[in-house]
Order: sequence, then C-alpha cells, then structure tokens
Amino acid sequence: MAITFVNCKVMYKNLLALFFILLLPLLLQAQADSISVSIDLSDQRQNTLVEIRVPDWPNELLVYTIPIVQYANYDAVLLRDLITNIEALDAEGNELPHSFSGKTGIEIRQASRLATLRYQVQEQDAESKTFAASSSLRASDGSQIFNHNNYYGYFEQYREVPYELRLKIMAGLHPSTNLNKLPTSEEYQVRYQAKDYYELFDHPILIAEPDTASIRVKGRKLNISCYSSNKLINAQELADRLEPLIESIHEMIAIPPPEDYAFLFYFTGPEDAPGSGHQFGGKMHSNSSLYVLPEINARNQRYSLIRRMIAHEYLHLLSPYHLRSHNMEHLNFVNSPMSRHLWFYEGAIEYFSLRALYKSDNLTEEEFLSELSEKIMASRGFKKGSLAQISEMIFKKKNQEQFKNFYYRGALAAFGMDLLIREQSNGENTLLQVVNKLCDRYGPDNPFYDGDFIKEIAKESTPSVQNFYDEYIEGKRDLPYTVFAKSIGYEYFDETLSERCYIGEFTLKVNARNGKVFFMGVRKNGLKVENSDYLALFQGQLVTEDNYKDIEYQLNKPANNEQIQLRVIRDGQPIELSGRPICSIEYKRDAFLLPSQANEQQKTKRAQFFDR
Repeated sequence: MAITFVNCKVMYKNLLALFFILLLPLLLQAQADSISVSIDLSDQRQNTLVEIRVPDWPNELLVYTIPIVQYANYDAVLLRDLITNIEALDAEGNELPHSFSGKTGIEIRQASRLATLRYQVQEQDAESKTFAASSSLRASDGSQIFNHNNYYGYFEQYREVPYELRLKIMAGLHPSTNLNKLPTSEEYQVRYQAKDYYELFDHPILIAEPDTASIRVKGRKLNISCYSSNKLINAQELADRLEPLIESIHEMIAIPPPEDYAFLFYFTGPEDAPGSGHQFGGKMHSNSSLYVLPEINARNQRYSLIRRMIAHEYLHLLSPYHLRSHNMEHLNFVNSPMSRHLWFYEGAIEYFSLRALYKSDNLTEEEFLSELSEKIMASRGFKKGSLAQISEMIFKKKNQEQFKNFYYRGALAAFGMDLLIREQSNGENTLLQVVNKLCDRYGPDNPFYDGDFIKEIAKESTPSVQNFYDEYIEGKRDLPYTVFAKSIGYEYFDETLSERCYIGEFTLKVNARNGKVFFMGVRKNGLKVENSDYLALFQGQLVTEDNYKDIEYQLNKPANNEQIQLRVIRDGQPIELSGRPICSIEYKRDAFLLPSQANEQQKTKRAQFFDR
C-alpha cells in the first residue's frame, strides 16, 4: 500500500492496519480484573516509557503481543527493533525471565509472579516507510497522533480484560478521541477506560492544541479536530467544506451518521512532505476516522485531496463495517483469515466514493470518467490474477503489492457490476441500493457467510451477477470496457487522439449574500480574469445560479479555439474581457469519450447513469 504524494488522486492505506481497525469491535465478556497502562508522552528528549500493571494470574507462561501493523513491509519489522530496556518485575521488584517470541511477542516465564511490565518505545525513523495514519507521528511541540498498537498490546491468554489507560502529555495540549474519559487529579494527565484491547485499538487519539468544530447531519453531531503544523488549516474551515459532502453521502446510503463521530486530522509541514518516507492517507474506525495529510498551500488542491480521502474512508461505514464476512469477525491482529471479497470492501467503496464526489458537485461528468480511465491504465501494471483469490491470500508477501489493484480493477469491477444491475432492472435497481439492503439485513453485529456474498447480491438484483463474478472477479478475464462505455452512452477507446483546448483554470462560486457568481482559484489564464471578479456575462449570456456550473465547465474545457468573451465586475466597475483558447492534439489511452453525434438512445443512457 505504498503511497506517494506525487499523485494524490489515489491514496493507498496500509492493509495490515486498515482491516484490523474497521472490523474489531467484538462484544466480549470482560473479566473483573483490569490492566493498567501508563505512558509518558511529555518528554520529547528520550524514548517513550511504557508501564503495564497486571492483576494476579495463575499462568507460569504469558505471551505479551504488540501488534505492530503500521509498516508497509510487515515482514521486515521485528518487535525487538522497536522496544528496548524491557523489565518484567514481580511485586518486590525482582526481574522475571523473558525473551522475544516471534515477530511481535514477548514471552514471560514464572509469570504467576508478574506485577509490572516496563519498557521503552523507540522514536520512529522519519525514513522508516511507515503508513503515517497507522503510526504515531510526533511534532516538536508534542502534538501527535496516538495509535495504541505503537506503544502497547495485550496478553495472548487475556484479550478480553478491561483496560485503564493513563497518558501524561505536554502542557497546553488536548487529546481528541471517542474513548470513555475518566476523571484525574494529576496535572497534564488524562485517563481512559475500555472494556478490552479491541476497543482501545478502535479509538486513535489526536493530541494537539485545541482546535475543534462540529457539523450536524440528519440530526447527528459529528466532531472535527485538527492539527496543522503551520496553521494553514483549521477545524471550522474543514467543517464548512466537509458538511455538504457528508450530507450528500447520507442521501446515498441508508445508514444514519454515527452519533458523536470524530474526524481527526493531522496535517504535516514541509519537513514531513514527499521524500520523508511517510505514506499519507487515512483510516476508518467504527466511530471515527484519522487522516494524516500534507499541508498544501493551494486551497483548491488541498480540499480536493481531503474530500477524496473523506469520501472513501467515511463510506467504509457501508463495508466492511456494516457488511462484512464471518471469517473477518474474529481477527487476532497477526495471523487472521481474510475474506475472498476484500476486493469489494475496497473496490466497491472506491467506486461509491467517486459517485459521492460527483453527486456533491466535486467531480464533473468528464472528471468522473477520467478517474475510471486512469484506473484502467493503472490496473494494466499488475499481473493478471483472480481478485477473489488475491483477496483471500493477501497476507502472502507476493500478493501484498496486489492490494493496490483493488482501488483500480476492484473499483472497475464494481462499476461493471453496477452497470449490469442497472441494465437488468431497466434502471430501477443499482449496486448501491443492493448494498444498502444488505447493510440493513446484516449490520455491524451480524456478519454474512463468505461463500454466500455474491449469491446475496444476485438474489437482490439479477442472477447475471453470478456469471459476471465467475468470469471477471473469480476468473481472470479482462473487464469488457467497451460494453461498459456503451451502457452509459459513451464509447471506449484503448488508444485515441483527441483535441484539447485550454484558456485557464477557474472555479466559480455563488456569493450567498447577493447570489452573484464570482471567480476563485484563478491561475494564469488567457482572459486576464482575477480572483473575486464577479461574472456577469459569458458569450453574451447572463450568468446565474442556475447555469454557472455549465459555464464553469465550458471555461475549463473549451470545445474549440473560438474566442471567449466575458463581462466581469471588478471593484464595482464592468470590464469586458476576451481571449482565444489554445488547442493541441493529445494522445489518450483507455478513454471514455462521448460521441460527437450521440443518438437519442445514447443520450438517455448517459442521463440515466449520471442522474444525480
């Protein structure tokens, strides 16, 4: 799941972290005794001290596991490389024999006498190739993301034991999390309790100067916490930008927003920008999501990236949170079975996220299809294989690189399945409607049987789904992109030449107070338009709230090199502007192109698919 910031359109998340997070909340019977964890995060000059106090247990042998799942190359990481100065002590302070066990464990002998386990966690190397949202990045001012599995773990024989967590943090900082907070009298200390380690793992913490906001969607409150290293971004600005997107998503899905859902944002500055080794991205949890992203000066580019991440991660509420396989229900963090439908959990969600961005006016029709074209090109870089078989065997080292293809070929397979369902139902049913029904039937506490999943989809849609699955998902056949294109009124070309015209890049917005349309996000252009210019006339046509999106598209994607004429209002004065686009021939691969002489049937298919 390596990701780089060179192309932010697709962010790969760390597989070995992601699904342990999404699927963990288990309804386990907690035992009376609890484990107490104390961690000192207040001293930036040394490695972090962790102290685990345990109740009396009768075992002579205990295995303590820290599930270090944040690294892209999991096989190359050993627990012994991450923690030092281990002490296993009895109540009198006498040291008990212990040794490393496997990649992630510490074996403690004479463990019936164990009272305290103490060790230090080494600071992470900035070049360690960590997936940032699964690590615990820490800034010089003490702000950090805190993922529990980077510091402490569980005893193999006692996974269901309640925990109390005590964190000592630097003055002036505030922790944001959905964990149950306990009162404390100690200065700069926060306390939390959880019924078991799974609950802790499912609740990351953002520690930073307080910067919070909230939005309300369908009567539910969703909280936003933000850390921005150079203070370029704040929580209220994020709230204003994200609320319309989340509202659009909940117009698509049947699941209501989780109450007091938490969005946690950690924006890094230039020192953590591309080249540092970190892999930016996001993680979805049951009642929160965490995002580690670079600070980007260009506001439009910044929020394009953020919305892409949010749309994908938040839609994981559908799958695998409300819709997941039985063999993913009891994960053990290290060696767990995997569903044959992992391709769906990522691929279908990626496809739905594109539809959400389109529905919320964050992608145009052309941009939506361009995204699909890019996925086709990217998928060609992977060895042919069965998406279902790769899903099931994803923990094998040879298959881990194939996980990226779920965002490409997996998303395209979901696109094709959606088109098939639409066609077979004469537009009355869609893949998303099927998923909504299945989420309602199963939910977070009732997993489906892995072998029945496609049968369930077929039962709610069409038997043809099974044939599609057998050929293109279980099988290795190339997806029929020509058929896909025709079903939405387009044509598909694996190679084609196309004319592209350009006069500038603009965004048009409506002033909420006066209803006038104005320019923003203006870059160098051939019309000499400036930010904040009001657009009064386009090619002699009056510009209104009803037609400005079509005009914005024509400005950004001119059809030819004919002269464009505008009238803008700048500083209260009307100004006539004009310019001629520059056109060139470009070579396209895997392109979905609208026929220049589209017939009525093609227009109808296009309108049906892109109906918002």
